[in-house]
Amino acid sequence: MPANLKAAEGFMERALGLSFSPSPEGKNYYRSLVKTQLNLYQQDLGIDKFVNSTPLGKFFAVRNSLLRPMTSLRDVDLPGLIHESKADAGYRQVSDGMTARAMKFIRRGSGADIDSTDGATESRT
Repeated sequence: MPANLKAAEGFMERALGLSFSPSPEGKNYYRSLVKTQLNLYQQDLGIDKFVNSTPLGKFFAVRNSLLRPMTSLRDVDLPGLIHESKADAGYRQVSDGMTARAMKFIRRGSGADIDSTDGATESRT
């Protein structure tokens, strides 16, 4: 495996949190997925039509339109499921409802009324 590919693999594993202890559930699956996808990218970079006749910005769409890079959360269009953790990144216990408060903060883009119990502001999206 070329050194740059191995470095990309290591970076992606760290970015996905696969090097944390305790190991995340599905660690081996995601590690294998990273390795497989990087190998596919390396193979596709050897295909003339992807390299010589495709602008780099269109590379992902030409390979597979579902694999284009996500540029914002609005790009997420396939259904998914998020499970709340009972611990934060430092393995400290998180009280019930903290994830909902954080998600509310993220969706609203401002923390000004995060603790508000006013029905008029709580019903905003």
